[in-house]
Amino acid sequence: MPVYTPKDYPIIRQLPGADDMPLTWEAWAKLFEASMKERKWGGGYGCQRVRIRPDLLKVWLDANSQVATAHSRQRYAQELRDAREARIAAHAEEQRAREMAARIAANAPPPPAPWSHRAIEACALILLATAVSSDVVVGAMLATSTGVLYHQEKATDGVVCHYFTATVTFARPSYAVTGCPRFISVDR
Repeated sequence: MPVYTPKDYPIIRQLPGADDMPLTWEAWAKLFEASMKERKWGGGYGCQRVRIRPDLLKVWLDANSQVATAHSRQRYAQELRDAREARIAAHAEEQRAREMAARIAANAPPPPAPWSHRAIEACALILLATAVSSDVVVGAMLATSTGVLYHQEKATDGVVCHYFTATVTFARPSYAVTGCPRFISVDR
């Protein structure tokens, strides 16, 4: 939304087409504040104030073959606002590019997303717990010579049980009605 300083207001009022503006800056300021309150309470969109400088407005009006009507002043303010946002976005992009170049120069990996490092830590802990528990199971099998059932198949006179230990796999027939036991003690 275009705004004017008390010093600039009379100069802008003298531009061709600006006769739709109130006679004094004070009258314009009252209308502006009333408009802001109406926007705030009316549920309208927020707006940014864009200071209009008379010399730059005159140059823009001449370049675009316009007169200083309310519509052209609003359009000029919108173009100033868009240009400001584009400069801010370009500056942020330039800053990101500098940071990326510094990381590349330092051969440093990019920082992880804030949520991803927690997932990676959790996965690492799960893998560590799995490795430790499987090490304990394999160690126990080596120490006690225990065979663990990994496959069971039917045979004509019973069941054939396939076991493995930490070092070898083997098959053993079973005549039990319930099938193969899950663990057996292996004679060496």
